[in-house]
Order: sequence, then structure tokens, then C-alpha cells
Amino acid sequence: VVNKRVLEALAIGGVFDNIIKVNRANFFKHDGNQTFIELAIQFRAQFSKNNCSVNQLEMFDQETLTTMTKEPTLSDTEEWARLELLNKEKEVLGVYISGHPLDDYSLEVKNFCSNQIRDLDLFQHTVNSFTFAAYVQKHVERMGKNDKPYVKK
Repeated sequence: VVNKRVLEALAIGGVFDNIIKVNRANFFKHDGNQTFIELAIQFRAQFSKNNCSVNQLEMFDQETLTTMTKEPTLSDTEEWARLELLNKEKEVLGVYISGHPLDDYSLEVKNFCSNQIRDLDLFQHTVNSFTFAAYVQKHVERMGKNDKPYVKK
């Protein structure tokens, strides 16, 4: 028995990237009212059912012939934006696999950042000025008691 959520997580995580050269978004593209993953699960179930009854299949058995389904094909037209792909990886796996959101800014990080947060020991040494790069994943804008906006992480 194949679990749809497991296959979706595997596809998002990039398990199939080396097997087939198609963008991961295509596994989730709707073909009619079903995604490719749903069609593949349905095809596999039907294929197993047909193989179990192959010995009983007669030449003119219309019921069995009409229940056989066509093998689903994976297109390569849809594509996720790089940041969307990375966020989906992080959501499913808990880590970035195919890159990092700050990779596009590596030149700026290298030339303009004086420190990394982990290098700073604020309790041992006083630091007057430092620069670092960060990626804000989530924020919530709220209003304070004095009707001034603030951001909560």
C-alpha cells in the first residue's frame, strides 16, 4: 500500500531528482482533477489488480479491459521558483537540501558581513558594531497598546 503523503514528501525532498530529470513541481501538477502522484498511485493499484486476475482474463472480457488504465506520464512544463522550492524542502525535511535562500547573496555576505552570529560572544566581549546576514522566515505585524506597529517573531 502506497501512502500519498509519503510520496509527496519524497518528491518535495528531491528523492526522484536523480531518477528523472523533471522539476519537482510536476509531481503536483493537476492533470484534470488529479495530481501525477495520485494518478501513479491509482495506476499502481489497478496494475496490481489486473496482474492478480491475469490468469482469469479472457479474450473478450470487457469488464477487465475497460478497467485497465493508461500509464500516467510526467510532463516537464511547470516549475517552482527557487525560494518556493527551498521553503517546501525546509517544511518537509526540516533542512535545506538543494541550496539556501541566501545563496543568491553570497557575494554581499562575503564582502559586507563582518561576523556570523555564532562568532559573537556578547557576554565576554563588548561589541560596538558588527554586520551579519539573516533570512527572516516568518513575522507577524501587530499593534501595540499605544497604537504603534511592532513585529513579533
